[in-house]
Amino acid sequence: MQLDIAPFAHREESPSEASILFRWEEPREIHRILLEFPSDSIPRENLHIRYWKRFWPEHRVLPSDFQPGALCRAGWKPRDDWFNGTWVTADTRLERAGRQVAVTFAPVCEKEFPALAGCDLKFRQTLQLQILAPGAQSFSPAVQVFTDSALEEQHVAVELGCGRTPVPWDGKVEVYNGVLEAALPPTADDPRLRLRLLCARPAPFSFDHTLVTVRSTAASFTFRPDELAGARVIWSPDLGVLVAPEEAGLRYGPELPAQLLTGRTVYDRIPEMPEQSLARAMRGQPPKKPMHFVVGCEGRRQKFGIEPNGDLFAREGFVRRVAGPDTPKVLWKGRDLRLRFFWDTMTPNGRFVDGGCLPILASTYSRGDLDITQAVLATLPGGIDQPIRGEDTVVAFVRLRFLNRGPNPLPVRQRFQFFSGDPSRPETLSLEGMVVRAAGEPASIRLLVDAPDGGRLSLEPSGQELTYEAELPPGVCRKLLLRMPFVSVLSPAELSSLRALDFDLERAAVRRYWEKRLASGSSLRTSEPDVDDFHRSHLTHILINDDHECGSSRVMGRVSSFNYGNFSNEAIMQVVDLDRRGHHEEARRHLDTYLHYQGTVALPGNFKGKEGLFYGSGGYEHGDYNQHHGWVLWGLAEHYRLSGDRDWLTQAADRIVAGCDWVVRERRATQRVDNRGRRVLEYGFLPAGSLEDVRDFYYWLSTNALTSWGLTAAAEALADAGHPEGPRLVQEARSYLADLRAGFLESRIRSPLVRLRDGSSVPYTPSRLHWRGRDVGWIREVLEGAIILTTTVLEPSSQESTWILKDYEDNRYLDSPYNYALDHFEGQWFDRGGFSFQPNLLYFPPPYLLRDQVEHFLRAFFNGFAACWRPELRAMTEHPSPTLADWAGDHFKSSDEAMVSFWLRSMFIQEVGNDLYLGRGLPRAWLASGETLFLKNAATHFGRMSFEIEARPGGNSIRARIDPPTRRPPARIFVRFRHPQKLALRRVTVGGRPWPDIDPAREWVILPPLTAPAELEARYDS
Repeated sequence: MQLDIAPFAHREESPSEASILFRWEEPREIHRILLEFPSDSIPRENLHIRYWKRFWPEHRVLPSDFQPGALCRAGWKPRDDWFNGTWVTADTRLERAGRQVAVTFAPVCEKEFPALAGCDLKFRQTLQLQILAPGAQSFSPAVQVFTDSALEEQHVAVELGCGRTPVPWDGKVEVYNGVLEAALPPTADDPRLRLRLLCARPAPFSFDHTLVTVRSTAASFTFRPDELAGARVIWSPDLGVLVAPEEAGLRYGPELPAQLLTGRTVYDRIPEMPEQSLARAMRGQPPKKPMHFVVGCEGRRQKFGIEPNGDLFAREGFVRRVAGPDTPKVLWKGRDLRLRFFWDTMTPNGRFVDGGCLPILASTYSRGDLDITQAVLATLPGGIDQPIRGEDTVVAFVRLRFLNRGPNPLPVRQRFQFFSGDPSRPETLSLEGMVVRAAGEPASIRLLVDAPDGGRLSLEPSGQELTYEAELPPGVCRKLLLRMPFVSVLSPAELSSLRALDFDLERAAVRRYWEKRLASGSSLRTSEPDVDDFHRSHLTHILINDDHECGSSRVMGRVSSFNYGNFSNEAIMQVVDLDRRGHHEEARRHLDTYLHYQGTVALPGNFKGKEGLFYGSGGYEHGDYNQHHGWVLWGLAEHYRLSGDRDWLTQAADRIVAGCDWVVRERRATQRVDNRGRRVLEYGFLPAGSLEDVRDFYYWLSTNALTSWGLTAAAEALADAGHPEGPRLVQEARSYLADLRAGFLESRIRSPLVRLRDGSSVPYTPSRLHWRGRDVGWIREVLEGAIILTTTVLEPSSQESTWILKDYEDNRYLDSPYNYALDHFEGQWFDRGGFSFQPNLLYFPPPYLLRDQVEHFLRAFFNGFAACWRPELRAMTEHPSPTLADWAGDHFKSSDEAMVSFWLRSMFIQEVGNDLYLGRGLPRAWLASGETLFLKNAATHFGRMSFEIEARPGGNSIRARIDPPTRRPPARIFVRFRHPQKLALRRVTVGGRPWPDIDPAREWVILPPLTAPAELEARYDS
């Protein structure tokens, strides 16, 4: 007996059009359709079967998608949805017998997709099916729609209230993708609910799995009967639920949990391990392959990259996409202009960033006795320290040093080639003195060359290769200076200024410029040089990536150097990072972009309009992520909270209100009831739209959670500032949150329990509504999955959040196909868990700190840091993909780095409501270093402040100093002293006087609002 999926579809009939439509929640493989008519008047002509498609069969889930190395790529694989696509008339075969018509399918390649030669699939995978009989007077057949899944009888026993006070059975049972043949309720003699089922046995990659939902006062949940194969059971201690094969005769008893729990969850094992450190996390992951570095000038659109082999490239970025005064000056073809040095066969001997954080890169390559050192920086023809205009000409200034380390004279022959457009064909060049131009384009400058130590520059007869030749006596070094402008056209003044630049002087000027920028905001010190350098270098990455709009003071928040524009969600991450560092003016100019271009660009979704929508960015908008709007609302509110600028909020208030009202209006479209008067599952959610890189239109969890989060923040900021619309919008935000909680709760009930590594099972929340269980691809399932709820919709410490975190730790962070497969679980789980394929974009560590689980937080933080960190560049990759040794994406990836900066800040300073937490997540090992740790001049919701802490020699005391915020004093200040050896806190003094309000178990000192700097000392002696 095959599975008939017609009963599990939404069905719409149109007698006037003689059509029946079926819509399923999941894509189904339809193999056969059986129609039975009420009489012999069967339509013999014009009986058509149509199916809805957009990507299938060209893009379909294949076994190869789940192979090592393919997992990350498979995350972006497109899927069909209900709203985007076309109807395709199937190539069918009809067999008639009496009142029945059986429909099967010809291979898809015969008529429908002849370009897919050899694709002989004889089923149709679809979300929607339409049966039509145009012209039929009466069309109301009984319809069965069969997949290839067979049904088998299965007897299951469900026991509720295990270990709890018994509750009389008052529920009901629903079966999805199967048949409930009988349900025997519990009796006085047998507390089990006994079910006789017909269950599907689907093939891999099918969505035909039978799901059984039990709804009762005791518990409401869903389970998959096929998980009982091999005499296994489903045991959920949190729900008090035991599901087992009926023939096992298993009943709950006090001794049973010990038998059913067969291991430990990762979540429970973490605090038993030594606290994670960056050094251990780096050792626990493979060595990293090198990636490119970026040099540029603050706010300018033109940027350069340096490859690991030393090759230099300019990439068009947004210079051509958004026309400006510099656009017509870029004459090279294609996306890149590339300067090759031919050092691929030389031995790389290290790459170093000036000062550990400045955008100046030195690299050394060797062959025999020859060392070549390349130093690269970016500047302007007239020097770096000039007023910022986005269209300014940027120049890569390169110094090559050729050193003979040997005892004999050494000839040097350095080759150069330029490539643009066709990467296989070098450009043809011309050489005029020391100026290199593109041949045939007299105005198109490629390079200015200077050989201050002698040597000869020549052009090969083909014009495609430039050569520098010199003789190196033993121990002698010769320099060659290269000035490569991004644009092809320089004015006489620019050309003259560029010739006059001295490398050493300009290098010193570039250093001073960036050191001054770094000194203008907050400063941080830990005991980890890599962490300190990361915090400093990240600011330079933001300032290089962001483009100042040509002709205005607005800033386009770009989230990478070359390819990515203003992905609003990610741009806000770095805008808020600027605010937290105290760079409020820079943050405001970013936010002015959203306010100015509000409502100019729509998002892809079933939305009614774009009035009030935050996404447009003057041509820089990118990504189409439906969560963009919520992030911008949150960023606007956060700027107000961090800057305290009430005048700015007053000026921006009308636009912020309009942004809030866009959410309110769009939600109305889903506030519907069905034909039985019940709220639809998506009631109060935003209309269906795309997720992020995943473009399927659905009611996505993360889109709605983040939009609700942003609406709440914006409404509360308006209310705090006394805006008259504030109270109304606060109520709208609360209503939205209540609707989301209801929708997510029902989705959790409909989804099957998931098994953890200790043998227990917990409820599962899917990444979108109308989806029951795991989704396909790491983006849908992990990055944008239920963990986002733990910091937006749910209380972080709630049981629901615990279920989500346990599932992530056991099943999504450490298991293929959702993350990297482990070669040896026991040896790798600790150092390779706690993050996704994009380790540092979304909220993996923060829930743990909000739950006060510092060991969990630090493991997630350091592991994600180590997965992406490139120590030689003081920068992070976007994706360590396809393996943890690799890199992928665009760089500098300043949005991901901004999140790491936020998590690092949270170790020192964290705002939670009206309370301020200091030192909450600092690693114990950092306090054992003997160094003073600090975060100074940081902006908070309460005002500017500084915090420093150090352990005194001998380990008997830890001292802290607080320069408190006073603009809006917090209700309470919690200061944590995490002793390196976990010694018990004995007593605390504040200003030299004993302080009574301490919590030794949680290592807290609780202070009232402070109006002046305070010194604290925690003592640990007996």
